[in-house]
Amino acid sequence: GQATSLKHRTVEILETVVGLIEKGDPNLKGHSLHVLNLTMLFYDYLPFSYQIQINESDLRLAALFLDLGKLGIPREILTKTGKLSDEEYSLIKHHPEFGAKILHSIGSFDKITDWILYHHERFDGSGYYHLKGEEIPLVSRMIALTDTYSALIMDRSYKASMTYEDAIAELHMVADTQLDGNMVNIFCEIPKSKIQECLNDVKQKMEVFKI
Repeated sequence: GQATSLKHRTVEILETVVGLIEKGDPNLKGHSLHVLNLTMLFYDYLPFSYQIQINESDLRLAALFLDLGKLGIPREILTKTGKLSDEEYSLIKHHPEFGAKILHSIGSFDKITDWILYHHERFDGSGYYHLKGEEIPLVSRMIALTDTYSALIMDRSYKASMTYEDAIAELHMVADTQLDGNMVNIFCEIPKSKIQECLNDVKQKMEVFKI
């Protein structure tokens, strides 16, 4: 109906705004749109027992707003090529909290707020808030993985990009420490061509912002 169509248009507008914000940052350049594409693809490959725990619209917004908190961090810190000072690193570490605060102030995003707050938790409990294993929300475990994969294969000012094969090997290496091993296994079963389509789509979308 009309409400669904309006919601869909709103999400499309939000995607465009996020893409536009990230355009000027060499370390983001479509990263959130890439994470969004990867996350929705990942959802399609989840076992049904996981899918029924997740509302797709909420998942889309959580993936899109993953790095919303980075807007609260000075750009010179985000784009720094050298080593970060303890103070700068501490600021970056707080971006999930900044993002959660921004969403919380809007209201009606409570579930998404938690997913974003905990997306840098490590499966072994050594993350920002020390949640461990399945204490970490399912969606946070999903987007921790898609965020990591995206960071590995996209160019960054401080590192070269990786091939699909090297990135997949890296995910396996951090399974059960940084990432949920079960999630890693599911993600790595997705056909390579489908995963690569996610980045091609972002590149096409980002072309629109070239002036």
